[in-house]
Amino acid sequence: MKRIVILLVTLGMVFSTATPALAAVDPILSEDETNGLLFMFEEEKLARDVYTAMYALWGQQIFQKIATSEQKHMDAIQTLLERYGVPVPQNLPSEFTDPTFATLYTSLIATGSKTLVDALNVGVTIEETDIQDLQNQLVVMTRKDISRVYSNLLRASINHLRSFNKVLSKLSLVGDELTVLGAALFDGNGKGNGYQLTYALKDQNQTQTQAQTQNQYQNQTQNQNQYQDQNQNQTQTQNQYQDQNQNQAGNGDGSGDCSCGCACNGTCGGNGEKNGKP
Repeated sequence: MKRIVILLVTLGMVFSTATPALAAVDPILSEDETNGLLFMFEEEKLARDVYTAMYALWGQQIFQKIATSEQKHMDAIQTLLERYGVPVPQNLPSEFTDPTFATLYTSLIATGSKTLVDALNVGVTIEETDIQDLQNQLVVMTRKDISRVYSNLLRASINHLRSFNKVLSKLSLVGDELTVLGAALFDGNGKGNGYQLTYALKDQNQTQTQAQTQNQYQNQTQNQNQYQDQNQNQTQTQNQYQDQNQNQAGNGDGSGDCSCGCACNGTCGGNGEKNGKP
């Protein structure tokens, strides 16, 4: 009997110390925590919807891959919302509960529809914004499960940003020829024609190399032509010099007489008389 009493007392002490630990985790989110989750859910949705539209327009795999990743981010946040009993926002493409995201979506789609570079820069803008917002949420978040999800999303956004910048750095090799490159990548309906960006860049570089070779050949031809012109000019100068010498040898005093003062119908002798005539 004494042992039973001791056992009951021991169990009571265990439960009395365990109960406060369980009660320390509030099952109800604060208003800021709830708003933070809802905000991040729609921000990840914004990224997914914009990247899906950019893939449909430009046909580049980077948009499709990152859009798939953004869907996983949404799923992770949705799990948290359901765990804490917070209604999940609507998930229809291009539709948002927060009107701010609806306005952003329209603006980002308009910008990304101009050129491929603009579309990639839209991705950079989204990821930089996402990184900043996640960092702000982590500063004030005390719940470990939510902090863990935010940290995972932050690492993924950093990788996404690095991917967009990597493609942009390749495109910078083309520069002003990007518009021509975009026309070659996609057909008249705006759909991808199957060519990957790396192959298009390779072809573009080959074209530039061929153009440089042609320019060098043209420069060599021009130099040869200039050299020939110089030779012709030198030949003409020599001919002119010879003509001047001939003119000087054949001219007398302008009267048809020789320089010796005799009429040029014979040969002058040393005494000034005409040879062959008295």
